[in-house]
Order: sequence, then C-alpha cells, then structure tokens
Amino acid sequence: MKRWFGHERRPRTSQSEHLRVLAIRRLVASDLDPHRHQLSQRDTRLYQCLTSTSSLETVRHLRFDLFDLLCRRMGEGIAVVRIKEIDAWLSPRH
Repeated sequence: MKRWFGHERRPRTSQSEHLRVLAIRRLVASDLDPHRHQLSQRDTRLYQCLTSTSSLETVRHLRFDLFDLLCRRMGEGIAVVRIKEIDAWLSPRH
C-alpha cells in the first residue's frame, strides 16, 4: 500500500546483500587477523578495505588481490577453498 501513496519499499536484495557482505567480512577477518602484524602497508590497506566494505561489488573488484594475499599468508590450498566460499557468497543465487 505504501507504493500507492508514493512511498517506495526498499528492495529485499539490499538486506540479503548486506548479510552476504557481513559473512565475507567475517571470513576475511577470521583468516587474516592472526597475520595482521605481518602485513605490508598495501596488504593492510586491502585488509581494512575488505573488512570495512558494505558492497559486494567492492569484494568482486578486490577478489584477485584477496586471493593473492591468502596464498602468500595461508597457502594455496586454503586460499582456493576460501575463494570458493567467497564466490558462493558473491553468487546472486546465495
């Protein structure tokens, strides 16, 4: 009824997107927090950007850089698993 009176409803995808971003942020933080003191300035900026973002598009844009960082800090096997998990959260079907 609100639309009839000129009030638009917020799209449901914004809430879903917000929850997906939070899940990705938690995953990145839990994996990289133990390594924070070893990160370079560039890696620290990437970490801060990923753990403070509110946009899936930002995560998509920084996906390769995150994969590179995970490979260097945690190993290729774990990085591949994490990127697959992140890709699942980035997927619109999630």
